[in-house]
Amino acid sequence: MRAVIILLGLGALLTACSEDEATVVSTPTSVTEDGATAQPTEVTDTGAPEVTSTEAPEPDALNLEVGATADIADARVTLHTWRVDPGQEFFKPAADKQWIVVDVTVENTGDDEYNISSLLQTAIRDSEDREHSDLALADTSGSLDGTIPTGQSLRGERAFEIPAASTGLQFVFKQAFGNEQARWNLR
Repeated sequence: MRAVIILLGLGALLTACSEDEATVVSTPTSVTEDGATAQPTEVTDTGAPEVTSTEAPEPDALNLEVGATADIADARVTLHTWRVDPGQEFFKPAADKQWIVVDVTVENTGDDEYNISSLLQTAIRDSEDREHSDLALADTSGSLDGTIPTGQSLRGERAFEIPAASTGLQFVFKQAFGNEQARWNLR
């Protein structure tokens, strides 16, 4: 009986305290379940700290910079560099065209083999929202076509032929059969 009276007294004390205004508390930074850092800043009406995330906002997948990595379905894609290829003595872009070469790594993050087709999954997009996927005969290193085993990656270059006057260029990587895509700003 004595334990019941003590518990009732504690319950009344907690109820009285919960009617006060929330107060600001200072506690060390912690890590949330998703790995973001968080800083409890206020105590809510229930007595639990209200957590404010200090995680940096995720980059816009349609506006990435060279060197950035994006997850597209079961692929983790990094655009390392890009260049304009002037061609060789016998193989050159037409006078009104230019060759753009991108250097890309695709890592398979899924549970099954990942089949990549540069023809279906890559393009150069311009400021007029036109996508160019024409192959160019530029000198490239490696290939972005093939099968990638689980947990492994493939690095290669892909060359595109685009109109020389194109502006606002972006490299596009998309799912072969789906809507997910990422874009990297070239110029």
